[in-house]
Amino acid sequence: QPTLWVLTPASAHIGRGGRCDFWANFFQEVSVMIHVRFEGRSYDLKERELGLTASMSDREIQERLAAHFDVSLNRFKNYVIDRASTGDLIVRPEAVYG
Repeated sequence: QPTLWVLTPASAHIGRGGRCDFWANFFQEVSVMIHVRFEGRSYDLKERELGLTASMSDREIQERLAAHFDVSLNRFKNYVIDRASTGDLIVRPEAVYG
């Protein structure tokens, strides 16, 4: 019979009820956050709230945001969408210098 070895990280420990807390955290849903600065206010939204995917274009993201805030797409015309290395999106007004 082959032997089955299960390797767990040192940080894993057995919690109440015999559950391994590491695996409970390991399988948590990972969700991309959308940080929006709109009309002087900040909003933190989850991608599933807007029906977004990472592969969407800036225009598609702007369309979803306009629908979410119930405003015309034109209101997001001068907004920039920064894509962080974490996968999060930062939507903000275009910076004007000078």
